[in-house]
Amino acid sequence: MAVARALPAARILLRTHPAGAWADGLGHELARFGNITTAPAAQTRRDLIGALGILRGIKRVITTPSTIALDAALTGLPVALAADGGGLYAPLPVLTSPADWVRFASSADVDGETLDLFRSRVLVPGDGAARIAERLRRDLLS
Repeated sequence: MAVARALPAARILLRTHPAGAWADGLGHELARFGNITTAPAAQTRRDLIGALGILRGIKRVITTPSTIALDAALTGLPVALAADGGGLYAPLPVLTSPADWVRFASSADVDGETLDLFRSRVLVPGDGAARIAERLRRDLLS
């Protein structure tokens, strides 16, 4: 809500996770902000638009530690975390205060170095099919 108040011209999309639905209960509280659009869990389950489709037209992403962080980084969008994801999500910024949220949301900069470091750390080059099949084989035989 700090971002909605500080940046009234910003258009904000709050997309609830289809399974978790944690933000569905915020609709009444957020209704007073004309710059926030919410997509409740039931809608996200019905709409077959994947993360990459949703990320089109978005300028910045704030997410919980999830694959959305990787999707955003892969598209080159600035991405920050609303909660600490530990070493797995380093070096993405973690927003710990309302001021952090506003600063990130209002910045015009893209920290390409951070995105490059994150992508290079979490992606394994090449075709993953053989590695996935081997992992499944090992797991099933254990």
